Amino acid sequence: MDRADGRDILVDTDGGLDDMLAIRTIAHQQRLWGVTTTWGNVSATIAARNVALAVPDVDVWCGDRTPPASWRPRR
Repeated sequence: MDRADGRDILVDTDGGLDDMLAIRTIAHQQRLWGVTTTWGNVSATIAARNVALAVPDVDVWCGDRTPPASWRPRR
């Protein structure tokens, strides 16, 4: 992905605390190109909001908001 401005890392995250620490570290090094979010610890929408609050100058794209039906527990 080698971009001319040096920002060469795209992070895909479920919004977990460990991911947020990594995102902040990468952003601090001015290497963060963007972030995509997916469901996991929280919904993809909440993960995207959290990332946008943590690194407001970085593009954030929200992926699938909930897991597919096959991943949900059966009752």
